[in-house]
Amino acid sequence: MFYALAALILSTPTVIENTRVEVGDGTALTNATVIIDEGKITYVGNEPPVTNPAKVINGLGKILTPGFIETLSTIGLSEVGMEESTNNYYLEGPKSNATPAFHVGPAFNPKSVRIPIARAEGITSVIARPVGKLIHGTGIWVELDAKLYGMGKTLDTPIAMYGAVGARAARAYGGSKAKLWSSLNNMINDSRFYVKNFRDFERNASRSLTLDEEQLAALIPVTEGKMPLVLTVNQASDILQTIRFCKRHKIKLVLSGGAESWQVSKALINNDIPVILTPSHQYPTSFEKLFSHDDLASRLLNAGVKVIISTGNSMQNIRRLRQEAGRAVAMGLEYAQAIKAITLAPALAFGKDKELGSVTIGKRANLVLWSADPLELDTVIEHLWIDGETQSLETRQTKLAKKYLKP
Repeated sequence: MFYALAALILSTPTVIENTRVEVGDGTALTNATVIIDEGKITYVGNEPPVTNPAKVINGLGKILTPGFIETLSTIGLSEVGMEESTNNYYLEGPKSNATPAFHVGPAFNPKSVRIPIARAEGITSVIARPVGKLIHGTGIWVELDAKLYGMGKTLDTPIAMYGAVGARAARAYGGSKAKLWSSLNNMINDSRFYVKNFRDFERNASRSLTLDEEQLAALIPVTEGKMPLVLTVNQASDILQTIRFCKRHKIKLVLSGGAESWQVSKALINNDIPVILTPSHQYPTSFEKLFSHDDLASRLLNAGVKVIISTGNSMQNIRRLRQEAGRAVAMGLEYAQAIKAITLAPALAFGKDKELGSVTIGKRANLVLWSADPLELDTVIEHLWIDGETQSLETRQTKLAKKYLKP
């Protein structure tokens, strides 16, 4: 009886009416109505069908957006950066230079105290990912609904392989980027050799390989083009080398960092490579970023490059995602494109666009209703849904405030 009643409640529509809808694809609707039913968006438009909603929300003067998506996060994998016992996003040791088999899913904590903080700033989905040297390992796509159960499939399924090919990674290979690329080339070739000669490998009749069996097997989805490889690269010459390398090996590349990527925009466009960037990080803080520009997002998008905005993890402060998008707007990026860069663009890059990323009929109802412009700091969330379920906006900080502030 209880479960039947719960199902009935969940299947009763929620209607948000008279609102401005930032669709997420670069377009917007005014005085629109959006209907949520059974966890999905069932209507978007100006002439809603007759329905019997459980709840009607007046969105007049407010803005409805897709839930925001962060793609470079260690949320759920770390609580306090300087407390080693809480950090689960990296490996140490002599073999930590390339660890493609390192999968962070089993360590993810959906009850992290940082998750409600991110959710209260409009973030509904994240990729929790590892950090390391050359090849870090694989990350997972998770919804920030703080559910402990029913996450097994999500935690077990890698969404992307992460790595870096800059100066820090080169130090692990004697300080030379040439040696780094040679080593990475050997790893990719050995993974393919492992697939073709698996029986010989099992009988110990194969030549010696760069990595052990577990690591080579983890690279197979990347070498087969089924999983994107997210590489952090900033220097223009390194970006070109990365593009050439991935094209030669038929690897699906997503570029991260990209401080000097504006110089090689044609190569990025020709190879359909999106760039994950952090607007507040675009300063010449190293020799790899000498030609960085604070208007990188607008430069790339104006050239035709696909752009994803991220906080770059910001020591767990992914709640700043909408501030980063706002900064990009201040530096010349069109407003609708900034919204797209934190909604549909990341969903497209990681194969989630059929279910998330825009306010579109049939997609999962990960939605946020804002009191005003979400890229303004004084705007607050009035309602937030993940899979059509209303989410709490309470955080540890708000609980403390209620407890100790005088009435």
